[in-house]
Amino acid sequence: MRNKFEATAADGTVFKRSSANRLYTHCVVIHHPEWRSPADGRTWPAYMTAEWAGSHSLAMDNASRRAKRNRVEILEARRTTITRTS
Repeated sequence: MRNKFEATAADGTVFKRSSANRLYTHCVVIHHPEWRSPADGRTWPAYMTAEWAGSHSLAMDNASRRAKRNRVEILEARRTTITRTS
């Protein structure tokens, strides 16, 4: 059986995840700022990544580790569908 989860960020971005054997309750969204390479001067745009956690305390641990350099947002995850695998 496959569980599907999703979490919606403040700006409306939807993060999705599916798993066969884990339940996720929280999604930690890491906002990476735009940055410029000192070597060649190229610029990389800002982007977001997501880490999923099975409890609020694990989400807080992930957020505190990442918050030193990036803006972090903790979202409540909800289970959207359960599909059977054969």
